[in-house]
Amino acid sequence: MTILLINPPGETSLICPPLGLAYLAATLQKLNYRVIILDYLLEKFKEENLLRLIKKENIPIIGLTAVTPNIKKALHLAEIIKKKFPEKIIILGGAHATLKPEEIFKETKSIDYILRGEGELRFPKLIEYILKKENPENLSGLTFQKNEQLISTPDADFIENLDELPFPARELLNLKKSTII
Repeated sequence: MTILLINPPGETSLICPPLGLAYLAATLQKLNYRVIILDYLLEKFKEENLLRLIKKENIPIIGLTAVTPNIKKALHLAEIIKKKFPEKIIILGGAHATLKPEEIFKETKSIDYILRGEGELRFPKLIEYILKKENPENLSGLTFQKNEQLISTPDADFIENLDELPFPARELLNLKKSTII
């Protein structure tokens, strides 16, 4: 199965590789998922290209990340995807989502899950819940809607042993266009 991870477009004077997505991709690759990273801070966003990729690769799960300055663009991407592919699962993470999950769910119905905090170990667990069609209420640091009710599980613990994580999947990034490597 292929999972798409997206860094939304935005305004910035410093282009850094989305290492958070690269770490997430590496943990997914260890579990034999195929991962594609789209970094729209580097690449020009074209709606038709994004939708064509999702259809061509038959991508069932899409992860978006967003810091506060880019949250509107991340939610816009989610809405574009949900409008064309309502069955796709969209998971939002990142600093803004961690701090304001209730606000995001008030703003859009296009997000299925918000993973708060560090996602490297919990994102794969959430995918497992989704694939098995199980209730993810036992997964910490998760916010989602169930029967029109917002559910927020307790915050997740920080990853104590960072050596558990694989090195980031830098091969999925366009490092030549980045300002900082």
